[in-house]
Amino acid sequence: MLVENAVKHNRFSGNDPLRICIREEDEFLAITNDLRKRMGVQNSIGVGLENISKRYELTSDKRIEITETKDKFIVRVPIINNDEGHHI
Repeated sequence: MLVENAVKHNRFSGNDPLRICIREEDEFLAITNDLRKRMGVQNSIGVGLENISKRYELTSDKRIEITETKDKFIVRVPIINNDEGHHI
C-alpha cells in the first residue's frame, strides 16, 4: 500500500525516477520516497495511510509514524512479532 501511495501521489518519469527505499530500522520497517507531489492529488484525504493506521490499532498497541519533509515522505511501520518471535 505504501509503495502504491508513493506512485499515486508523486511525479516521476524515465529520466526522473521516483526513488523508494524500504529498510528495517529499530524495530520498524521504514518506507521513504522522494516527495514531488502530483498536481490535483496533494489534497487527498489519506485513505491509504488511515487504513494502515487502523489495522495497527486492531492488531497491536504500536502506531505508525509519518514524517514529511520538503523533499521526502517517510512512513515507519512497527514490526510485529508473533509469540514465537517471528515477524508477521
